[in-house]
Amino acid sequence: MRTRRVVLSLLALGLVATGSSATAATKPKPPPPVCNLMTDEPGDGHDQTLKPVSSPTLDIVGGDVATGKKTIVSVLRVKSTTVAGDKVAERGIHWQAQVTVGPKQINFDRHVTTNFVSGAQTIDDSFTVTGVTVDPKVLKVTMNATEIRWTIPRSAVPGLKAKASFTGIGGFTRDFWGAADNGVSLTRNYVDLTPSCLKPA
Repeated sequence: MRTRRVVLSLLALGLVATGSSATAATKPKPPPPVCNLMTDEPGDGHDQTLKPVSSPTLDIVGGDVATGKKTIVSVLRVKSTTVAGDKVAERGIHWQAQVTVGPKQINFDRHVTTNFVSGAQTIDDSFTVTGVTVDPKVLKVTMNATEIRWTIPRSAVPGLKAKASFTGIGGFTRDFWGAADNGVSLTRNYVDLTPSCLKPA
């Protein structure tokens, strides 16, 4: 009889363990971080009026926006951010990322100009909220070989509500002569505090 009780106990433990394993196996995985909310076909990085004027610095390939508990981050991706040695970009390049949240439109800008005598570059960074220029001291801009990243504190956008939807994620480029490439997401939005590949603070 004792042997039978031991066997039954082991069977019960096996059922419990099996049940736990099944529960663990069916636990839903967290969704992957959102990324590449705006994409643009490469190969159209040219001046809209003077089509032969082209440069990889003008060619938008994508963009993103994301928020954290402290910051808002916007990214514009281009084929290249290398201005030095690029005859089109050296005359002047303007990158802008755009996004709308509620009634507010936020524009992030970087202008780069080159002195033809010394070769020195001048960089001007700024951002506006519904057309009003905000103190650039709160703006942080970083750049690597293919993207420009702007970071601002959440407080720079007054009235930003939790779980607000960011729409119209896009951007444009301009050269010395005028407008060049542009891109905008018509189908994908971003919801405040959603995990993102940008990993904002």
